[in-house]
Amino acid sequence: MPHNPDPSPKNSTSSATDRLWQILVIRANNWQYLHAESSWRPTITLTLDSLPSSSGYKHDVLLGTDGQNPNLRLSALLPPEVAPHSTLVIGMHYQPSAKRKGKSRKRRRRFGEARLSLEAALRQQTETAEGVCEVKIPIEFAEQKRKGSALAKLPSVLLRVRAPEGRAEIYSDAGGTLVDSCDGDTHSTTSGTVVSDEVLVSSSREISPASNSRLHGHKASKGFLPYDTSSSSTSHTVVEDDDEPESSPSTLPRTSGPRSQSTHDTHQPETNTVEGTSRSDGPSILRTLRTLYDAVTYHRELCEATNDAQREDLLSKLIREWQWVGGALLAIVALDTTVFGFNSGTLFGVDGFARRALTISAISSALGLAVDAVLLVSYFGATAERLRISSRSLHHSQFYFALTSRLPLVATLISILALAAFLLAVAYTAWPSAVLVISGLAGILLGLQYVVRAGELLGQTLAYGVLEMRDLLRTSRNITRTDTEMHPPMVPDIDLPMSGVSVHTAPDRAGGRSTRPSRASSDRRTSNGGRYQRRR
Repeated sequence: MPHNPDPSPKNSTSSATDRLWQILVIRANNWQYLHAESSWRPTITLTLDSLPSSSGYKHDVLLGTDGQNPNLRLSALLPPEVAPHSTLVIGMHYQPSAKRKGKSRKRRRRFGEARLSLEAALRQQTETAEGVCEVKIPIEFAEQKRKGSALAKLPSVLLRVRAPEGRAEIYSDAGGTLVDSCDGDTHSTTSGTVVSDEVLVSSSREISPASNSRLHGHKASKGFLPYDTSSSSTSHTVVEDDDEPESSPSTLPRTSGPRSQSTHDTHQPETNTVEGTSRSDGPSILRTLRTLYDAVTYHRELCEATNDAQREDLLSKLIREWQWVGGALLAIVALDTTVFGFNSGTLFGVDGFARRALTISAISSALGLAVDAVLLVSYFGATAERLRISSRSLHHSQFYFALTSRLPLVATLISILALAAFLLAVAYTAWPSAVLVISGLAGILLGLQYVVRAGELLGQTLAYGVLEMRDLLRTSRNITRTDTEMHPPMVPDIDLPMSGVSVHTAPDRAGGRSTRPSRASSDRRTSNGGRYQRRR
């Protein structure tokens, strides 16, 4: 009977890796045009930018010629001190093959890199039906920028992030707010799973540790897309002795579901399929609010800015907006100050509503001017790196800066509307009919397209009603005519007023009796003929 080793060291190693952040690189898209070679293999580099102690961390993944990760069992294990808000740097490189000689063989060409937090990547996974995080890689070298091909389609990397088991409940959807969903929608976790049923791709077969013999000469099959739930195929990857050291914890097969004793069975192979969370088809209220918030602020632009060039463009746009808003607010403040000098003996009277509208305009313009001055002093001449650091709040979210940056514009809008209400109220006291007529005409011209559309719908409705009435009348007339033809009315016998009118009768049948009129009919005809002669 073969001796089975004690699986406790393996269990302890698996439980140790479960307490670490894990990242699996699945594949890359739109990367073929970055290099002139027909078939080349991109290299994805994962580093950390948030913690000084983790500055030396680096994990390289060499993808295949089709862009897929050939070893989906191998995931990157982040250091234990990594926090959810730690910034993950995803870089794309080109490493020349080992056949080249000289210094060019070691020279690595960098295409670009993207940055995002681990918590943002976790929550971005819930937005897609496949449960993966797609990261766009902006191109940084000038050759592709001159060609313009990089601007059409940016290369992207598909990742899958797994949080530590002990902290899985912290990133759940319980108590989620709009502030927490800065970089993605919230998600829920279920008991026994790690992160909202989002799983890392584990090995489909695990080599039995009881066997001392190693498998050699078996070619590892290519990886498959782990998010393709329609496929029931499995990945049979065999680890060679010369490929990776046995002591490396990253080569251990990863499971993503609830752990049990059968997970570490030394005899039975393990087969895991990719699981996905059930999501509703309709958009949620949180997603609708986020879309509305992105439409009125620069929140989406702040979250999507991954390099210094994009941040500089956004900063210059904000500074131009603040300068224009500052000039508009200065003009409104001057108008409000002038109106405050009116006394009761002026030509136009100021009632209670006009005073309140003027007060609201003055308050809004004053506060907006103050906030605009603070923002201009803080960010005028700032760099992209300063914008990246200062735009994140204490909660490591860009929600608050996106709201603060548009406060001067909101104050300008409120101040202008209040000042317009003040002017209309003052004019209404002098000539009410003119204010109503001109305001109504302006409203009609402003919504003229809706008025025209309403007229078109009304005309179509009336035309449809007339056609229906005509068809109904035509149908009823046809029914009446058909009924008359099928059932003609009964015509009664009419006595002839004149005597001597012969009545044609049918001839007698051969051998039959001749038809004679009855005596009553003869008497009636005689009496009618006599009355007619007497009248004449």
